[in-house]
Amino acid sequence: MTDKQNTIESLIKDLLEGMAIKRWKALEKLGKMQAEEAVPSIITVMKNAKISDVRRKAAETLGKIGSKNAVRSLLETSLNKEEAGEVRRAAIKATGELALIESVPALINIKKNGPMIDRVIATQALRNMATKLGYKNINALENAFREKLEQKKLATSDESKSKTEEEFYCSYCNVKIPDNKLITCPYCNAPLTKK
Repeated sequence: MTDKQNTIESLIKDLLEGMAIKRWKALEKLGKMQAEEAVPSIITVMKNAKISDVRRKAAETLGKIGSKNAVRSLLETSLNKEEAGEVRRAAIKATGELALIESVPALINIKKNGPMIDRVIATQALRNMATKLGYKNINALENAFREKLEQKKLATSDESKSKTEEEFYCSYCNVKIPDNKLITCPYCNAPLTKK
C-alpha cells in the first residue's frame, strides 16, 4: 500500500469514527486529495452525521472530489425538505459542480419550487453547469437535456413495463415509472410524484 492510500484509509477511519472536528478535518483533506475511494464514506457522513455542519462539509467535499457516483445522494439531499438549509444548499451547489446534465431537471425543480435561497443557489448551480459543459446559458443547457431525454425515451420505448401497486409519474418528462422504489426519474432525475 502506498503512503497516499494509507493516508486516505486513515482519514476515512477518522471520518467514520471521529469527533466532529476530526471529521471536518478529514473531509477537508479528502477533498484536497480528490480521494474518489472515500466517496461512499463521505456519502454516509452526509446522510447520517448528527451535526449539520459536518453534513454540509461532506456535501461540499463531494463537489470538490467531483465523483459522478455522488450525484444521486446529492440530489436526494438537495430535495429533502427536512434537511437543514445549509446542507441542502451545499448539496445543490455540489450538484452543479459535478456538471452532469442528468441533474438539470432536479435543479430546475428546486429553482422553480424551492425556498427562495435554495432557488438562488440552484440558479447559480445551473449557470456553473452550463459554463462547465460549454452551453451559452441555462436555457441552452435545458434544451440539450431535453434532446438527450428524447433520445433516451426512444431507445427504451420498446422495453416492457412491469405493473406496480402504486403508479409513479415524472412530471418533468411526462412518463410513468414502473419501479416504485425510485425517488427520482431514471430518465431525468426529477423528483417522482404519485399519480
